[in-house]
Amino acid sequence: MGQTTYEWLQGGYFLLQYVDFDTAKGIEIVGYDEESASLKSHYFDQAGDILEYTYEIKDDAITISIDMLRYKGQFSGRFRDDGNTYTGRWEWTRDDVKMGYDATMTRVK
Repeated sequence: MGQTTYEWLQGGYFLLQYVDFDTAKGIEIVGYDEESASLKSHYFDQAGDILEYTYEIKDDAITISIDMLRYKGQFSGRFRDDGNTYTGRWEWTRDDVKMGYDATMTRVK
């Protein structure tokens, strides 16, 4: 179990995500990459890892992918009609070991 918190960096160009799970803690910075015309992010964790993700949002679907030397996988999810919740599943490998979990993200106002 855990919690993520989002906030816009002053200026509105980058979104910050603070991750606080039982076994994972870190910060992610998400922004638009003009060269690839996509949302990209860098995640920094408590173990010193730096992970790079690509986000794709289309209609009610969200996909977050990682394709690095030690890490490969993706999150696939869908937004509910109210736009306040999305559910999906993370599936990835780290050093060729398969991992994954189901996730529900709900906006708390």
